[in-house]
Amino acid sequence: MPSFNQNAAALDPAFGGTGFGVITGLVVRDPQSATLATTIEAGWIRLNTTTNGTPAAPTRIADTAKTFTASKDTYVYVNAAGAIAYYEVANGATKPSQATLEATGGAGSQFIAKVVTDGSRVTDGGVTDLRQFAGVDLRSESFFQSFATTETGAAYWVAPGRVRVWKFQTTAVDTLAGTDAGTITAAVGVNDKYTNMTNGQTSLAASSATGTRATAVPSAYFIVDAGQSVRLTSAKTTSGGTAITQMLYSYI
Repeated sequence: MPSFNQNAAALDPAFGGTGFGVITGLVVRDPQSATLATTIEAGWIRLNTTTNGTPAAPTRIADTAKTFTASKDTYVYVNAAGAIAYYEVANGATKPSQATLEATGGAGSQFIAKVVTDGSRVTDGGVTDLRQFAGVDLRSESFFQSFATTETGAAYWVAPGRVRVWKFQTTAVDTLAGTDAGTITAAVGVNDKYTNMTNGQTSLAASSATGTRATAVPSAYFIVDAGQSVRLTSAKTTSGGTAITQMLYSYI
């Protein structure tokens, strides 16, 4: 009965940019007969938080029957709508890229498992867990940045190892000037060639008071290799205000 059911919590970018989620105990079960029909027994659970950190209701996908296609490597994933979906390739073919997955399932789609079939059934040992675990190795860095005209610009952090960036939270520590928002835009790169993280910008509204918070959960370009840099760029048209941005990440 090929399956996986690890209890460690996994973090994923929440669909719709609403916060974190955890994926726990997803099992693909072979009924041990010459059939391609299987059951995904546990589904997944997403525990959302709102942008101000308030817990929201959990989401669960119920046990799901699935008939896999013969002689395929099927990638099980959660799509942008929060539903379990499937991407098929030929046996032994290259795993689809994250960009390919998101082109099919939407931004924030996340791999769950790989299921290998032969001509009649899921093969023995044919289920591989593809969840990305943060485990207990969550770490953070903080960056103090200004929205004063002469002080806006970039702050840099060099990754000491290969990491995944999970979330940014920007908190106003001095009231922002009126008229326009202050933004902090995250990018990843090396040798001064940078690519903005998708959904990696936090924005504090004009006149935001001290303690106002904004969050961003990157959905692409969130992997930073050792020696590469994360760049956080502050911008605001009307001068005034300061903020601290916290970056939550884990080693991978």
